[in-house]
Amino acid sequence: MAGATSLEMGFLGLAYAAFLKEWKMTKAVHLLTLAIPPIMMAVAGYTGSVIGEMLIKNVLLFLGMLSFASVSLVYLVTQELLIEAHESTEGPGDLQTAWLFVGLLVAFMMSTATDAEQW
Repeated sequence: MAGATSLEMGFLGLAYAAFLKEWKMTKAVHLLTLAIPPIMMAVAGYTGSVIGEMLIKNVLLFLGMLSFASVSLVYLVTQELLIEAHESTEGPGDLQTAWLFVGLLVAFMMSTATDAEQW
């Protein structure tokens, strides 16, 4: 998974660099603009690990963070399906999306409750 993500990020970086090449800017500004996304990813990764280490002491908050992160990824992958579900049903569409988050949180909580030795 890490290899696939690295390959994807590499091609995304190449596409971003090709896009920026068309802009008229100095070489220093161009390099700085290219360096910002990877630096921000590293900072965000470190920040996430620090927050995760702090939250692991409180199981409920840690599960909430895991479920939010997982559902965010699932939401990105299934966004078009959710749009179709919202269009095909009547009523508030945001409620359907919220239940997706709640469902994964409950699944994580049930998994943790049945495997209490892990914590």
